[in-house]
Amino acid sequence: MIHVLGSIGFDLTTISDRLPSPGETLVGTGFVSGPGGKGANQALAARRAGAVTRMVGAVGTDAFAPQALDLLKSGGVDLSKVEERDAPTGIALIFVGGTGENMIVIAQGANATVTSQQATDMGLSQNDHLL
Repeated sequence: MIHVLGSIGFDLTTISDRLPSPGETLVGTGFVSGPGGKGANQALAARRAGAVTRMVGAVGTDAFAPQALDLLKSGGVDLSKVEERDAPTGIALIFVGGTGENMIVIAQGANATVTSQQATDMGLSQNDHLL
């Protein structure tokens, strides 16, 4: 099994002709939202490649948590080691300019509450891998 200890989040992405300058407000040309987080993305990729995969991390109890976990759940990733915390689910605010360049700000939320104890409690065996 592949165990992924990492971030779980929800991405809010807006697209515009160019990136804003400091203090500037632009009108976007598009908006998309969806699950994200580097760890969650890696867990889903490993599962889609055929590996038995478990996600280890944390989400909040807010409206973003089910949305952040939905793709992992429907993709067959084991979520038994994902804990709910009294913190918001991690969010990424992503701005994409016309050339594809981006600017990203994350609010770690529950991701910042993941502890070394969660890593200790993973129950790794000799044939497991940790990412």
